[in-house]
Amino acid sequence: MHKLLIHITFLLFVTTIYGQIGIRHNQMLEKIWSDSLGNIVIQDQKNDLYQLKDQALIKINKPNQIVSSANNLSHDGIITLDNQFHKIEYGSLKELMKFENKELIKLTNKGALIYDNSKLKYITNEGNNHCEITVNDRIIDAIISPSPLAVSSDTLYFVCNNERQALPFVPNGLIQFQNNDILFSSLNQSLWILTSNNQVRRFYIPGINFPKGVIKMLMTNEYLWLLSTDKTLFNFNTNNQILKRVAVGVTDFAFDKWQKLWYITDNRIESNIDFINDELPLIQIQEIRCNNELISEAKLKTLNINDELQIVLKKNFTPKKDIRFEYLLEGQKSWVAFDNPLLLKNLQEGRNKVLIRGSGNDVYFTKPLAISYGVKTPISKSLWFYLFSGMALLSFILIFSQIRINRRNKISEIEKKALKLELQLLKTEQKFGQLQLNPHFIFNTMNSINGLIAIDKKSIARLAIGKFSRIMRQVLNFSFDDRISIAEELGFLETYLELEKLIRQDKFDYSIENNLEKGDIPPMMIQPFVENAILHGIQHKNGKGQLKIIFADAGRYIKVIVEDDGIGRQAAEKYRSESHVSNAVNIIKERIILSDKWKEKKPIEYVDLFENDQATGTQCILHIPK
Repeated sequence: MHKLLIHITFLLFVTTIYGQIGIRHNQMLEKIWSDSLGNIVIQDQKNDLYQLKDQALIKINKPNQIVSSANNLSHDGIITLDNQFHKIEYGSLKELMKFENKELIKLTNKGALIYDNSKLKYITNEGNNHCEITVNDRIIDAIISPSPLAVSSDTLYFVCNNERQALPFVPNGLIQFQNNDILFSSLNQSLWILTSNNQVRRFYIPGINFPKGVIKMLMTNEYLWLLSTDKTLFNFNTNNQILKRVAVGVTDFAFDKWQKLWYITDNRIESNIDFINDELPLIQIQEIRCNNELISEAKLKTLNINDELQIVLKKNFTPKKDIRFEYLLEGQKSWVAFDNPLLLKNLQEGRNKVLIRGSGNDVYFTKPLAISYGVKTPISKSLWFYLFSGMALLSFILIFSQIRINRRNKISEIEKKALKLELQLLKTEQKFGQLQLNPHFIFNTMNSINGLIAIDKKSIARLAIGKFSRIMRQVLNFSFDDRISIAEELGFLETYLELEKLIRQDKFDYSIENNLEKGDIPPMMIQPFVENAILHGIQHKNGKGQLKIIFADAGRYIKVIVEDDGIGRQAAEKYRSESHVSNAVNIIKERIILSDKWKEKKPIEYVDLFENDQATGTQCILHIPK
């Protein structure tokens, strides 16, 4: 069995001069058609059909029982053979519809005229019998627009009016002319016209000698095209009323979608682009590939970020070979030129859309084709990746801190003969280092984040993990320093308060006031008091709380005030079930006392705030030696 597509081995030459091509066939050619998609189909004297593609003739395989010539080629590649509709697909004919005991007279995108048992019937595209008329002899030609008309050797039939009119000549074709007039051709009596008042007369233009015998007529814009019986192709410009000879030796001719002229002379196909219009190219999506493999529509929605998407376009534009293609990705502002096929790399995660358009003149572009595709979020950017990474980071910090604590314990053993004050201070720093990475604080925060995930607040949880990881990095950095700057302490408190506010779902507002130009303090001395204010003061308050932190200069001391408008210390006692914050306060108090050379201020003071004998909060005042 022959292949579906048989390239013509007997193609002798193809020439291209200013858009005009010549293709020679080994058989005499008889007919040529073009449809609304720009497909060019020819038929040779052996009734074989060929489609013109890329300046080569490709044979169209047809069933063996089809031996007669084609009647016409209509819209979208539908051809009529032996009163049966076929569609040209991939070099073969696909059977669409068959008219049993009927003859198809005319087919357009509006409907069809069919001869059935001495009746001429007009059938619309919806399949309804619109109208019919009885005819007495063979129909030679017909038109459907503006209204169905048909001619026999001596009669004009008005199909939908059920009327007929005798003709004073023998017609061989008719077309719609200007102002809805109907123009008739004759093999020996030139041209005739049916005017709007249904009067038939000779078509006469002073000074114009139309050919006496006309085989075929076509109308394109302002041009009337005539193929004479001596095989000369003329065009008549109806605007300036000039008749010109275009070609000789012509057997048949046709115009494609862009009004490019195609005609056959013996065994050659010729073309001419002198009369083309401004129609845009036809572009379609031929196939879509991912990593060089064809993919389905479902796969197109689940691409990976490293995939390469290839979009192959099917184009048709006969006036010129090259088409300018451009694409626009969703979110971009400028169109980007590309060569077919389009290759997309470095895909962006999420839902995406690409628009594709084409132009034959770099001025006007086709309506964009839209292709939507989805790219899965990489595991490295998923919520669980952040959660597991955070847990791994915290575990590393705990292990590293424990190693560091063990190292300090060994140093303490070696230096145990040092002064008692230095030993006590070192032990306090060890306890404070343990407090910085206390598992209670870590796991309490992680439980709050897990709670956010459980109630499907994943975006908040993602932010909380990020802030918590930042706090852990700061704690690790501070653990190497005896003192840090006020700016560093302020930055740490700001991050910590943002985290607390986030996981407690905006339970409180806060403000930090710094009245110091410079200075430094031991790390992590303020956080336990801030935590105490949130957990035991604001947490159990009805409504939104307010937390205020003030840094001020107090001579030889740095004065820090942590003030909340919570329920007060007395009411908070019944909620206390953990000793973490109290232990931290005692350690900090001991450290302040040991490092205070002047003993002028109390290290920690508490002030209970009241209004109308009602507790309105607590103020904690720290005096940290400079």
